[in-house]
Amino acid sequence: MTNMVATADRSLVLPTGLISATADGRITFNPSTGRENSTWLPVPATVLMAYICPKDTPSRLVVGDASGTVATYTLPLLHKVDESKVSNSPITALALHESSGGSKLLVGDERGGIHVLGEDIPGGCLRLFQVGRKVDIIRTECEQISLYMGWDCEIRHWNGDISSPPRKPLTPPNPPVRRVRQERLSLGSLPA
Repeated sequence: MTNMVATADRSLVLPTGLISATADGRITFNPSTGRENSTWLPVPATVLMAYICPKDTPSRLVVGDASGTVATYTLPLLHKVDESKVSNSPITALALHESSGGSKLLVGDERGGIHVLGEDIPGGCLRLFQVGRKVDIIRTECEQISLYMGWDCEIRHWNGDISSPPRKPLTPPNPPVRRVRQERLSLGSLPA
């Protein structure tokens, strides 16, 4: 019988070490110095995000999974702090939004649902709006949400209204047009 090694489906490089998630649901933190720590999820992780908390609090790892759940773990020990069922489809994007009102976690899912998690939100989770297709990346700046879906980017307000005209889809650059060198020959210069 051969020994099978699980390959990492998701990984995250931090200044303090490497976090990896495998298809069997295992999350591992391999620190630069110290002992490796692991935990198991009931379903595979689909997205990872780490952040540093305010003073006297350890760093956190946020994990979105294939069942639509978002869980928070301490780093480096990987103890579960919080868990929320956000969606019925896999989580595909995470972003931390920090403002004077506190921190909120923005979540995008495979069906285009945009959700927000936070302590000041009734029930802890709220669906903001739907964009209708898979969200690959979420970014927040100046109270606006940038959503990247494939090559397209949309900037929206927190209520879902489009903030500015959608950006043109990103397209790979075209190769430069090569000029064909043409020489003109006169009939008198041709050999007989």
